[in-house]
Amino acid sequence: MVSVVLKSEFSAAHLYEQKKWSVEKNQQTFGACYTEYGHGHNYRWEVTLLVPPRLSSSSPAFSAWVQKSQSVLNSITGSLDHLHLNFAVPEFREKVPTTENISVYLKEKLLHSSLSSASLSFRLFETETLWTQVQIQNPNAQA
Repeated sequence: MVSVVLKSEFSAAHLYEQKKWSVEKNQQTFGACYTEYGHGHNYRWEVTLLVPPRLSSSSPAFSAWVQKSQSVLNSITGSLDHLHLNFAVPEFREKVPTTENISVYLKEKLLHSSLSSASLSFRLFETETLWTQVQIQNPNAQA
């Protein structure tokens, strides 16, 4: 099994807030992450993809596959770039856009893309020291 890791980045703002909670409980629970306007991050998404067995890393078809795969990832992250996630992304109007919840969102987008059969795992970095790692149970991936 041969895999590649592709990276895609996006910048987005978010705020941590449970709308049903009081201001005091939100402040106590979320601290500095609970503000009126939120705050932003430069996210890095590193996706590990299974290379189709028919492709040799020295073939032009491999390069084309990598470019197409990168384009798919960039399209997914591009839909989040320079947005305030709480207000611009329907999935986060009620759900707090934590790194974990953003990862769930990205996983769904990835599994509904043309890369669904190649997806093995990914990491979403909010900062260099804070990230999530998602292992995809892919029945189409061949060991």
